[in-house]
Amino acid sequence: MNKQIIQFASGIVIAFLLGLVVGSSSWLPSKISFPKEQKEGVAHLMIDYSDGNIATCEKYLPPSSTAFDLLKLCAEDQEKPFVFEFQDYPDLGIFIKKIGDKTGGEDNKYWEFWINHTHPEVGAGTYVLEGNEYVEWKFLKSQY
Repeated sequence: MNKQIIQFASGIVIAFLLGLVVGSSSWLPSKISFPKEQKEGVAHLMIDYSDGNIATCEKYLPPSSTAFDLLKLCAEDQEKPFVFEFQDYPDLGIFIKKIGDKTGGEDNKYWEFWINHTHPEVGAGTYVLEGNEYVEWKFLKSQY
């Protein structure tokens, strides 16, 4: 009789597990996938004023937009607008003079930018964004 109980219990366990597998497949998606580019054409901006204040912005960009274009778009944002000043030097590129209330030269600090935590070898007006980049502007002491 013990053998029959063990076979019966085993049959119930197998039936339960089989029912669980078959029944659960109806509520599971047939294929789980995530888009490769969740926000294609979006760039993220962070401005670090070096006084504890940090501003952020996220924008969809038209093709061939630069890091400078992202700064301009974020400055015009109706929710969190900010003022910035720049000088365009034809042979050198764009120099950011001021963002918010921080002007280059104060305490020997100037505005510098990074793309994905890397200091690029070209200026903000030249660096073309592809989307999904993180652009950081930091007000830092000059290293020179």
